[in-house]
Amino acid sequence: MDYVISPYVRLVARGSETAVYHSLFGNLVLLDEHALNLLNAFRDRRNAEDVIGAQPVRQRPTVRAAISAFEHRGFLSTSERDDHELLLRARETRARFAGQGSLLRMLQLVLCNTCNEHCTYCLADSIYSSQDRERVQHSRENLWMSPKIARAAVGEFTRLLASQGVSHMHVEFFGGEPLMNWDAIDAVLTSYGADVASEMRYTFSVTTNGLLLTPAMMDILARNDVTTTVSIDGPETIFSHAGTESKGLDRVRDRIRMLHSRGGLVTVNTVIGMRTLETFRGRDLLEQLADCGVNTVGLILDLSPQFYTSPSRCAAAAEALLSTWRLGIRSGMNVVGYWHQVFAQIMGWRPHFLQSGYKTCPATGCKLSVEPDGSLFSCKCCSIQLGHLDDLETAIASDDYLAYALRVVPLDSPCRGCDIEGFCSGHCMGAMETDGCPGPHDLAGLCDIYREITRNMIREVPSSQVEAMCIGNIEEGVGA
Repeated sequence: MDYVISPYVRLVARGSETAVYHSLFGNLVLLDEHALNLLNAFRDRRNAEDVIGAQPVRQRPTVRAAISAFEHRGFLSTSERDDHELLLRARETRARFAGQGSLLRMLQLVLCNTCNEHCTYCLADSIYSSQDRERVQHSRENLWMSPKIARAAVGEFTRLLASQGVSHMHVEFFGGEPLMNWDAIDAVLTSYGADVASEMRYTFSVTTNGLLLTPAMMDILARNDVTTTVSIDGPETIFSHAGTESKGLDRVRDRIRMLHSRGGLVTVNTVIGMRTLETFRGRDLLEQLADCGVNTVGLILDLSPQFYTSPSRCAAAAEALLSTWRLGIRSGMNVVGYWHQVFAQIMGWRPHFLQSGYKTCPATGCKLSVEPDGSLFSCKCCSIQLGHLDDLETAIASDDYLAYALRVVPLDSPCRGCDIEGFCSGHCMGAMETDGCPGPHDLAGLCDIYREITRNMIREVPSSQVEAMCIGNIEEGVGA
């Protein structure tokens, strides 16, 4: 068989070893010098048996196995196959079955469209760009989700997923401030939580500012393994420091500690954006979160397209993310975000509820969001209404839902040939719909951040976390 190195192979130097991955399929592996030499033997098309036959008999099984491994990972290709065609076929399959609900895994319940805080920077005041969303967002009838609607939404979603052979779904309690509608949360957990036997496996999360958490709530959240994500993002005052104190965290520190002490799963989200970049201090943040018992923090990049028009700002954002991730590696803190999911997929780290094939944003076919009045969107951030809970099948069969689902595999876009093409679907889908955004896959500054971060994480991730291929000393002539 004749082979040549795939044009999608990417090499990242790591001192005495080299990280190799496929820009469409991932399959990252660390090669020693000899394995790299063997791969490079196929920079020009060569017959594998010729390469194997050039080795002493005792080394031929090792070389043959390594070549087979390279082919399996997609690093070596034949003249008969264009790897990009596999993506196009996956897109066709996705288009054929998306309307049946086969991609769905996540249900977002918008429990209320009000909040105990009145932050001027809230996404609800800045991200939407459609009459549908504005009407729903400000309707009096859409202020509170009843426990009946909340239970019905989970029930309808369960029915649909079960019909597709899916055995796991994730339910996200969202808002506004979802804890203001605790009755709806309690109703869902009572009907579908840990104490209820079901063929469907449910996991739950709630995104909250944390200020309304009570001990009784904490016990229920902990008993049902609900991941509580406390958002401390905000303007520069959130990150204005007196010594190592962060005002944003100060307000909820005791509640986070209490929830952790009661066995609750707690993570924290915060934003690196226009208002926070200059005052962001990753070391202070991680130290304070560790003191509260938190071991995972999500760093979210600004949702405004204008943030990415400045190269110096993008460079500073990339450095803030990378430096915090490095500190997390050393301290045992998980530092994650959309930007980290690109790297995680290349590494092969995929949470079990991502099996429907989304890359960075679950609004690309994996998630549906239900408003209090039953209106359906791909996410609370998105502007295009897909339909209504009363007719779920029609909503997922719509052209608008399909358009979201196919953003995972774009056609004729600036993504073609990118080093992370197979693992990135751009920014938050809602941000892509805001006025002034150039297009779903055309934010050059954001692309630069994602690529820079991914290269550095591949270069710096501990070797113990990556599969290695060491084939020992083979004949120098292998690369001829």
